[in-house]
Amino acid sequence: MVLEALLYKPIDRVTRSTLVLHDLLKHTPKDHPDFPLLQDALRISQNFLSSINEEIDPRRTAVTTPKGEARQLVKDGFLVEVSESSRKLRHVFLFTDLLLCAKMKKTSVGRHQQYECKWYIPLADLTFQTLDDSDSSPSIQVLPEHEIEEIKIKISVLKSEIQKEKKAPKGQSRVDRLRKKMNEQESWLLLHSPTIPFRVHNKHGKSYQFLLSSDYERSEWRESIQKLQKKDLQTCLLSPVELQVLTSSCFKLRTVHNIPVTSNKDDEETPGLYGFLHVIVHSAKGFKDSANLYCTLEVDSYGYFVSKAKTRVFRDTMEPHWNEEFEIELEGSQFLRILCYENCYDKSLLNKDDNEIVDKIMGKGQVQN
Repeated sequence: MVLEALLYKPIDRVTRSTLVLHDLLKHTPKDHPDFPLLQDALRISQNFLSSINEEIDPRRTAVTTPKGEARQLVKDGFLVEVSESSRKLRHVFLFTDLLLCAKMKKTSVGRHQQYECKWYIPLADLTFQTLDDSDSSPSIQVLPEHEIEEIKIKISVLKSEIQKEKKAPKGQSRVDRLRKKMNEQESWLLLHSPTIPFRVHNKHGKSYQFLLSSDYERSEWRESIQKLQKKDLQTCLLSPVELQVLTSSCFKLRTVHNIPVTSNKDDEETPGLYGFLHVIVHSAKGFKDSANLYCTLEVDSYGYFVSKAKTRVFRDTMEPHWNEEFEIELEGSQFLRILCYENCYDKSLLNKDDNEIVDKIMGKGQVQN
């Protein structure tokens, strides 16, 4: 065993212990004296793993290439792809040398779930260049706001019904039916709400477009890819067998297991905050040059992020003082994100790939409940 693998053994042990604690908590009655102790132990363990993931690359999630090199999983998550003029939910995997887009294959009951690779791009060949005017861009159908609100109301009603049925004797079967219905509604919302385009291009082939609900998330994907591209990467062409092996490994390597809807969460997980949050955006500093700066605030709602507020533009400054107050509605929210932009007035600097968001992100951060 190589030294690097030995150094990761303590972290792997904590990961296994966290899974054991999670199972113990699931099967421990809430009125048992050990229940709060297990909750505290699980929280401490999860916080430790989160801090580790923030400090180091997740190199323990790796698969060996035919050349004997370690192809490491850096990031994965669910994104909405525009394919054949329709929206498709995909699981996207960013490895150290390629980006792979997959979908979950339909399997019969009792069989293990598997991924099917839709496409992949070697990072050496991946660009974020804008499409030429002669190329066609997939059309984005944006739903009216009232339709989105109607679905949210239906989901809220289903949540209330589920809570009532939980208290009723022999109500579990109806709870399961209601959960299934709520999952369908939330999945629909997750699929049809995103509108921010994120395009990736293969220099030797096709272009692909995703839709995201958060500019914060888009910048995270872009920055992760660009960081890897700074290394001396070689293009790779996978044989059908190699591609099959890599796609099969994705099921074990994935770090995001379920689509981010509340119906997929365990009952003991934090349900999120409801009501109104009072936020004051005071100021920012640390900029090297004067710029026209403003901030936006995002919160998660029904599994996806929504931009809720925007400050005024503070012009020609290195230390903007907005001092603006906002009241943000929370709908099961667990995260508050803030993004600081430079307002772009020079039309020659506009990046068409950003569609309606053409300004440059100067800084970002998030707070978790």
